[in-house]
Amino acid sequence: MQSYCTTPNLLTWPNRLAQSRVVAHFTVPGEPLSKQRPKFTILRGGSVYSPKQTVDAEFDIQVCIKQAAPSLFPDNGSGFGVRCLFIAKTRQRRDIDNMIKLICDAANGMIWEDDRQVVELFARKLVDKNDPRTEVMIYKTDSLTTPKITCLICGIPFKTYPSWTKRRYCSQECMAKGFRRETSFRCDHCGVLVQCSPSRLSVPAQHRFCSRKCKQLYNSEQCICSQCGKGFNRARSHHPGRHVYCSAECAQISIRHMGIKKVKGQCPKCGGPISKTRYNSCWACRISRPASKPRAY
Repeated sequence: MQSYCTTPNLLTWPNRLAQSRVVAHFTVPGEPLSKQRPKFTILRGGSVYSPKQTVDAEFDIQVCIKQAAPSLFPDNGSGFGVRCLFIAKTRQRRDIDNMIKLICDAANGMIWEDDRQVVELFARKLVDKNDPRTEVMIYKTDSLTTPKITCLICGIPFKTYPSWTKRRYCSQECMAKGFRRETSFRCDHCGVLVQCSPSRLSVPAQHRFCSRKCKQLYNSEQCICSQCGKGFNRARSHHPGRHVYCSAECAQISIRHMGIKKVKGQCPKCGGPISKTRYNSCWACRISRPASKPRAY
């Protein structure tokens, strides 16, 4: 620790500061004190408390702040700088960080909401046997208020930071909608307006539908059953045969009456003719078996 003949001016040390930026400039008389560690007690179920010397020292600093700036109120949106001169009687060993901690904690709720708003700090220890004291100057540096931008989807303002150079949405839902950029098309069968993503429209397709049912109805054609004469819809992709049936029953009845040119055997199930001896059943009995997939007739 060094000793100086003259005390530096806090307004010009370590660099010149505009008077308009100063929030409070005060002097706490007496020997500079350090912030003591909290104490623990096992009474009343155990608790933590600050020593009486620390509580009294913080109260004295708060009184000095009130005298220096009577109309001051806590500011939670600004950054602050602190300049301190700790002038002691002797060269007794003291940790300067603990002395600064006492000043910053005492100003909580007086100048700022929390000492995390302190972004700049200058401090020095000096010796003066005749006039021990602590000189403190607190000033504003810049605003800590986070800027806001408007969401491109919902229009709600949200906080942003310099590192968020490409963020333009307030939430994951809005970001998904922004990247999706929904478009619309009309169903080729029923004409209903359908919302979809551009990726769906980018795929070349001949037709687009709102549902699988519309697709089936669009790709079907009107046919007449060869057996009963009833009209029904059939997919265009089915191979057009000579005879068209609406159900398996109509197909069985028609096949049983068609007959076979060359009879090679007899069906063990119904007794009808079969065209090859290695067959286990005739065609009418074969199509009557339950299948896992619908059969086209």
